Amino acid sequence: MRGAANVMLGRFEEATDDLFLEEFDSSLEMGVWRGAWYAQTGDLAAAAREFERSGRVIDRYPAKLRVDLRMLVAESLLATQQIGLADNFLDSILVDRPRQNVVDRVTYLRGLTTAAAGRPLEAIDILEKAAQSQDRYTRGLAEWARIEMMLEENMIGPDEAVQGLEVLRFAWRGDEFELNLLHRLGNLYIVRGDYNNGLTTYRETISVFPDSAKVREIAQTMNDTFSALFLDGKADELPPITALAIYNDFRELTPVGNLGDQLIFRLSDRLVGVDLLEQAAELLQHQVEFRLRGGDLARVGARLAGIYMLDQKPERAVSALRASDVVRMPEPLSQQRHYLLTRALAESGDVDKALGLLRGDQSREANLLRADIYWKTQDWLEEATVIERLFHDRDPDAPLDAMEGQYLIRMAIALALSNNRQALAELRERFGPMMRETVNADAFFVLASYVDSGPIDPSDLASTVNEIGSYEAFMVSLREQVASETLSAVN
Repeated sequence: MRGAANVMLGRFEEATDDLFLEEFDSSLEMGVWRGAWYAQTGDLAAAAREFERSGRVIDRYPAKLRVDLRMLVAESLLATQQIGLADNFLDSILVDRPRQNVVDRVTYLRGLTTAAAGRPLEAIDILEKAAQSQDRYTRGLAEWARIEMMLEENMIGPDEAVQGLEVLRFAWRGDEFELNLLHRLGNLYIVRGDYNNGLTTYRETISVFPDSAKVREIAQTMNDTFSALFLDGKADELPPITALAIYNDFRELTPVGNLGDQLIFRLSDRLVGVDLLEQAAELLQHQVEFRLRGGDLARVGARLAGIYMLDQKPERAVSALRASDVVRMPEPLSQQRHYLLTRALAESGDVDKALGLLRGDQSREANLLRADIYWKTQDWLEEATVIERLFHDRDPDAPLDAMEGQYLIRMAIALALSNNRQALAELRERFGPMMRETVNADAFFVLASYVDSGPIDPSDLASTVNEIGSYEAFMVSLREQVASETLSAVN
């Protein structure tokens, strides 16, 4: 009696000690209450077995109790695909002329048995009647089942299903119905590609039902969805700014270790690809400060510095390089970082220190850097000297490429502004024939004409200086490198 009373009061934990005593294992009547306990705690298969063992005991119970128990029997039979028996029990409930809310619940279950019997369109009509019930819980169950069946029969799409289920969120709150509804809504949002709403709904479900046994499953679904987005390429189907917003809202789902690093690298590469440099840098800055060590730190720090340089933030580039300096790294990476630091220092105004870092280095890369620095500081004598060095050992028969044409124009300007007519004449004689084949031919010969004219007026060169002043080999190369060398391609 105490065990049955606790089941009727919903005190399932308190009922356990009494219901499952070994001496009751052969009791038919105890089969009824164990079945009721199982049915209301979610194990409908076990409930069906216990009800079957109890035989016709329920028939001897008072009508009110008999109706409630037969409803549980019908639900357990339906769950175990015993459709005919379930229908019989639903018929037996109506014999007792129950209240309208019970009739509506029977109609709801009849819709489910009809669907299970392979008549979905008929079932949808039955469920539509049940969805008119004055009982809010039955109305919610029936409408949900109707929406799911219509979705399965392609009578509606995911968008319409989501709209219908969103309305049901206000039909019944606070128990398994709301938990399961939120879970399903999250699934549907993900199916239709609305990842932000899907993950938000999952998060809300966990927040509202933190003690539910389903929390672990939902949390795993969130992790899997996040990984599919940012590791398996699903986020590539979204606008980059949308993908970044989802990442920022759910960054706590970032996996630990190498997988998490690859996820961030992939997103950062995508942002760089659409010129969202500030956002890409923000992602990598966190990596440099908190997650990476050793060679990975040096490599990512170099890319971060390159992004800051392209975003015209040389001071941050300097800080990124210093924060990611490590003792041992591959020589190509070390040299790349060295030249990045040189350029960043020059852009930050510390020209002497930048040039000091290049002392003794006569490589082509170093001389290109020097040429760009002297051009910005308008040191025309040094500019002409460095460019002459760049062309010193060049094959005289090879055609000029676009970059060489730009630097010869610079040299002509530097020689003109430093009034070195003899060197300007030699430049015209040496490179004039080759320059005729380039897009810069007209500008070159205008500049070279100062060999034959009177005093040079620097203001006459302003338009030519402005025309080519933005071309810098280092920055062009850096932009190409940042665009082509992605962090996510390196394991």
